[in-house]
Amino acid sequence: MPSLVSILLRCGPPALLIALILLADNPYSHSPSGVLLLSLCSLFVSLGFLLFGGQRFEA
Repeated sequence: MPSLVSILLRCGPPALLIALILLADNPYSHSPSGVLLLSLCSLFVSLGFLLFGGQRFEA
């Protein structure tokens, strides 16, 4: 039985991508503050993968 961590690691990146796509499709995100919010969310996700993504591939 897969553990919760392995399920999150498998489903996390696609779920985040879908969430960011839905956030970008929102009419609020077409305002300057919405663009800033979308950029900050994307930066947060990208930094998380850069800082902690290597843990997944370590032996």
